[in-house]
Amino acid sequence: MRILNISAQKPDSTGSGTYLAALVASQIAAGHEAAVLCGAAPGDTQGELDPAARVFAVPFETSELPFCICGMSDVMPYPSTRYCDLTPTMTASFERAFGAAIDQAIVASLTACAFERFSAALCFIPGIFMAPKYSSTLLLGT
Repeated sequence: MRILNISAQKPDSTGSGTYLAALVASQIAAGHEAAVLCGAAPGDTQGELDPAARVFAVPFETSELPFCICGMSDVMPYPSTRYCDLTPTMTASFERAFGAAIDQAIVASLTACAFERFSAALCFIPGIFMAPKYSSTLLLGT
């Protein structure tokens, strides 16, 4: 099975990131093809992820997303922007950036093999900030 795991946070610095890295390692160990779509700050390497995982990073602190990676708390192990502090403009930018990255991952999956695509996408982005077509768990076909 080909699985796309989605997290708006770093995959190596928080509890959800550590869980994501372990989940991806388990998926690969079980013989699945795993990919990760995640938030990234300048200089991030996603080094905690299994090297067999394909990574689609959404860069923060750029002209498209000119704020730090979003987090649920104001106590994060890296500079962050709390979800509750996002303005409508920031939220729209966030949705556009992650929507485009999801589309890119799907296209990459389709071009990797004409008859296979991601079987499932596991999404760890709070659904309140995502357009309905990108809410919690996405089943993208087999």
